[in-house]
Amino acid sequence: MDIEQGPAAYFYVIRIDTRGKATPLFPEGWTWENLPSAKQETPRKSLRWPAEGEELFQDTGQGLASYLWLVRAARLTMEQHSKLKTFLTTELRWTQPEKIDDDVYLFQNGKLTQDRGGIFADHPVRQTEAALLKIKHDNLAAYSRAICYPFRNP
Repeated sequence: MDIEQGPAAYFYVIRIDTRGKATPLFPEGWTWENLPSAKQETPRKSLRWPAEGEELFQDTGQGLASYLWLVRAARLTMEQHSKLKTFLTTELRWTQPEKIDDDVYLFQNGKLTQDRGGIFADHPVRQTEAALLKIKHDNLAAYSRAICYPFRNP
């Protein structure tokens, strides 16, 4: 996924795996316990994730998983980091559907770009949407994109 931004901005990438576990992936050094230092995190005009040669899809079992891309004018503060961590690690209700289709779901600024209907509230697609809408509501990102995709074991 390539994201291009007008003015230089701060980018954050989070993966929510098939079990519903959210993990910060970018910027380098970012964990739920640690925000990267200002030296580690610099504004940029674009982000390609994953970087050349890195694996996008990681094996955590079959089901739907999501990647969230957040774009901000300023670095995350500790308070904002804490809100994001609390919501994504304790409040998501990630329940896999009985049947996993091959559809890929795309989001922009908290909105599902194509709604096929019939998706229950705890479904990973709805939970991805809820996460992005909360991020938008709490002003944790000026812009966001996400993808929710089916992962099948090889």
